[in-house]
Amino acid sequence: MLCRNCGFDFEDSATFCPQCGAPVQAQTNTQQTAEDVATQVQTEQPVTNQQPPKKSKKGLIIGIVAAVVAVIVAILAFNASSLSNYFKKTFSSDKDYLKSVVQDSSSEFAEDLGSYFELLSTTDTTIPSQNIKYEINLGKSGANLIGQVLGMDVSWAKNAVIDMNMHFKDNVYAVDMALKLNSKQIIMFNYVIDMESYTVYFKLPEYNEEYVSLTSSTGMEGAFSSQEMQKTLNDVINVLPDTKTLERIITRYVGIVFDCMEDVQKETVTVDVKGVALKCDKYSVELDGEFLAKAFTAVFEEAKDDNDIKKIVIDIAKAESLNIEDADAFYKNYQASLDTAIQSIKESENPAVELTYNTWINNKGDIIGIEFEHKDFVFSYFNVEKGKNYAVEASIEVDGNKFSFEGEGKISGSKKSGEFVVKAMGVDFVEITMKDFDTKSYEKGYTNGTIEIKPSSAMLLSMLDSVPSEISSLIDDLSLRLDIKTSEKEADLKLSLYQDDDILADLNLIGSTIDNKGATIPSNSISANDEAAMEKWAEKIDIVKIINALKEAGVPAELLPSFEG
Repeated sequence: MLCRNCGFDFEDSATFCPQCGAPVQAQTNTQQTAEDVATQVQTEQPVTNQQPPKKSKKGLIIGIVAAVVAVIVAILAFNASSLSNYFKKTFSSDKDYLKSVVQDSSSEFAEDLGSYFELLSTTDTTIPSQNIKYEINLGKSGANLIGQVLGMDVSWAKNAVIDMNMHFKDNVYAVDMALKLNSKQIIMFNYVIDMESYTVYFKLPEYNEEYVSLTSSTGMEGAFSSQEMQKTLNDVINVLPDTKTLERIITRYVGIVFDCMEDVQKETVTVDVKGVALKCDKYSVELDGEFLAKAFTAVFEEAKDDNDIKKIVIDIAKAESLNIEDADAFYKNYQASLDTAIQSIKESENPAVELTYNTWINNKGDIIGIEFEHKDFVFSYFNVEKGKNYAVEASIEVDGNKFSFEGEGKISGSKKSGEFVVKAMGVDFVEITMKDFDTKSYEKGYTNGTIEIKPSSAMLLSMLDSVPSEISSLIDDLSLRLDIKTSEKEADLKLSLYQDDDILADLNLIGSTIDNKGATIPSNSISANDEAAMEKWAEKIDIVKIINALKEAGVPAELLPSFEG
C-alpha cells in the first residue's frame, strides 16, 4: 500500500505509515489498481537502484510519546495546586512559607468581602415595593398544648394570615393589609406613614374612606427620616474599597505582622476531626509582648502614609452625612493619632503576654486549622475536607470551661449537609442538622437550605423547672426547623416547631417584589385627638359584620359576647 501523505510503500496490515506516521484508515477505503499504482509511483518517485528503505517505527514511537505526554500534562493539571504548594514549601523558609499561605488565605477572604462590597454598590438600595405574607398554621398537637396552657379549647384556630402590599415613594410609606382567619377575611387596613413628620394615617376601607391621623409628639421625627437613613447608607457604601484595593490592604498588613515573627517551628502531624483524618504540617510561633509592640508599631507606621488608606479616610471625611468641613484636616488628625499611638508604645513597657499561634496547612497550601493558645484561654477552629466528607470544630476554653461547636457531614456538588452539636462544659446543649445548604448561591448573597435545631434534654430540663409537670411532658423532644429559599426577587422562610414528628405550629414568611404603585399622603383625614370627629368615624364601623366574619371563621360564640355590647 502507498501512503497518500508521503508515497511510501508499506504492508496492507499497517495502521500508521512507518515513514511519516500518518494514519492509513482513510486510505484503505479507496482501492487502487496495479496500473494506477505504477503510474503514481512513476510520476511521484523516479525508479532508482536504491534498496527500499527499511520499515520505520518512528510514527509509532511518536504516537506513544504523545500519549504519555498527554497523560503527564493531565496529572500535572489535576495536581497543580499540590505541586505549586510543594515547590513553594521546598524553596522557602518556614516563616516565609507560613506568611505566603496566610496572605493567600487573606487574599481569598478579601476577594469574597470585596465582591460583597461591590454587590452593595451596584444594588438599588431604595426600598422596593413588595408583598409580604405572614401565615401561621397550628397543628393538632400545638392546639392541644396551647389549650392546656390556656385552659380552653383552641382547636378551631387552624390558620391565620396577614397579607400586606407595601409601597414606598418620596419618604412616604403606604401599606394595604388584610387579616384572614381560617381562610376567611376578617378585616382590611390601610395605613400611610409620613417619614418626615412621623405622622401615621389609618383607615378601614370597608367602612370608612376617611383616614385618622396621629402625629408623634416624642421628638423622634428626625430619627425616622428615611431620607437621612438612605443618605447615611449611601455614604457608607460609597467609601467601601473595591476588591483589588481591599486585597492590597489586607495582604500588605498581614505580611507586615508576619515579618515581625521569629522562630517559626514546623512538624508533620495528622489532624483528626470527628473521624475525618488528614496528614498536614503544623506551624507554631510564640507571640510575646515584644512581638506585639513591634507589630503594632510597624502597622501604624505603614498606615500613617498608606495611599490606599488615605483615600478611604478622605472619602469618609467627604461623606455628607458626617458634615466634616475640612477633609484634609481630618486626614492630618488621623495621622497625628497614629503618631501618638506609636510614641505611646515606645514609652510604655511591653505587655506581659505569652501566646502561641498554631496553623495547620494541608498539601494544597490550604489552612485547615488555627489556634491561639494562652494560659488563660484557648481558641481553635478546624475545617477538614477529605473527598466528599468534611468535619468542623470550633471551640473556646476559658479557665477550664470549654464551649464548642462541632460536627461532620457530606458534600454533594455545591450543597453541604451535616449534623452538629453545641456543647457547654462537655454537655450537649443544642443539636443542629443542616440539609442541602447551597454554597454557590450563598456566595452570591442568597441562602437556600434547611436547618433544624433541637435543644438537648439537659437544656429542656433547665428551661422546664418552673413549668407544671403535665405541661412539661408535652414539650419534650421539641425541635425547630427553618426552611429557607431566597433569590433576587423572592424569599420564602418557613419556621416550624415539631414534637418528634408531629408539627405543633409553623410560621411561613413569603416576600416578593411587586410593581410600585406609589405612596402619597392622604388629602383628607381627621385628627385622632378630635373626640367628636372620632365618634362619627367609629359609628361607620359595622361591628356586627366583623363578629359574623369571626363566627364564619370558626371562633366559638362564647368568645364573642364582649364585642356585641
